[in-house]
Amino acid sequence: LVDAAATDAEVDAGAPLAAPAVPVAPLSPPSEGPDAGAPPPSLPRPSALARFAVSASASLDFGLLPSATVGPSLGVAWVPGPFRVDLLASYFPPTSSVGIPPSSGTSAAPGQVARFWVFDTILRGCYVARPGPFDLGPCAGAQLGTFQGYSQRIDTTGSGSSLLFAFDASFLAAWRFAGAWAFFARGDVLL
Repeated sequence: LVDAAATDAEVDAGAPLAAPAVPVAPLSPPSEGPDAGAPPPSLPRPSALARFAVSASASLDFGLLPSATVGPSLGVAWVPGPFRVDLLASYFPPTSSVGIPPSSGTSAAPGQVARFWVFDTILRGCYVARPGPFDLGPCAGAQLGTFQGYSQRIDTTGSGSSLLFAFDASFLAAWRFAGAWAFFARGDVLL
């Protein structure tokens, strides 16, 4: 599985609110006590707080379906510090395989076709290094999905589905080219 996206936008959960429209008088500092001369406490930097990201991407499947297939993916991510937790949903549209020999071992008959498609979700966690405008790091998680198929003139005409579960190992690479926008690529191996 390979994901590539041109849209990974982040929302900073710690971004300061807009200034009030009516001026507010500052509180006067206490004149006595151990903290009398100390500066007021500062808020954490927005970049140090957790962020959330949304993404739309194209995923490419090699191996599960009869041929390489591209499908749309949507995702959300929680990005606390050096970690990233992704929830991604992907759909791989129907792919056909024509002329499949029947199970009896005889030659394929004209009109035999099998169609397969997949819908899956992946939950993964990543440890991400952020050198400059780049995010790089290994990820691990799990995939849960449904594999569906339909056959025509292969022994009998029929359809069915199967639940899929796999462990996911991947590597994330992203380039933040403009503020909260990034191009990213991820290669996954499902076990």
